[in-house]
Amino acid sequence: MAAVKEMLGAAGYSGERLVGLHAADNAFAHAVMQVVVARLREVGMNVDDVTLDQGTVTQRRNSKEPLDKGGWSFFPQNPSGADHLDPLVALGIRTGGAAWVGWPENQRVEALRTAWIDSTDQAERARLAHDLQAEGLEEVVYAPLGRYFQMTAWRKNLTGMLKTTTPVFWNMKKA
Repeated sequence: MAAVKEMLGAAGYSGERLVGLHAADNAFAHAVMQVVVARLREVGMNVDDVTLDQGTVTQRRNSKEPLDKGGWSFFPQNPSGADHLDPLVALGIRTGGAAWVGWPENQRVEALRTAWIDSTDQAERARLAHDLQAEGLEEVVYAPLGRYFQMTAWRKNLTGMLKTTTPVFWNMKKA
């Protein structure tokens, strides 16, 4: 924690207010926000943990207003792995007016993404994807907090369930 405090000071952070949108009725968001807010406060950040319902978070995250007029600094989201499978569909790392929410600007991110889309060479695509991830993490366009696997349970008389990142109900049959 001391090293993080030192890095924040070196970056010029001096207690500016952060507003986190906390969807208390979303199990994932609620759990994540409790940890994130505690850790940010632990390193000396000034966090306003705004507790709302998921519907209000979904509306408020579109606000471009300053923090004192309904704006925000961060919120957790749990997209499926398919939502970040490759640079073509990874909305969390988009910038330059094409971002999902948050309006980050980074010409290098968009140039790397475009180069990845245009390339037909798999080795070059791998390098571009690596560079894109590095740039996105350096600029904190999107901050992955980890991954998890959703637990599921099915009745014994069902067969044909497909293993996917989101529930699908085709291919299923009663045994």
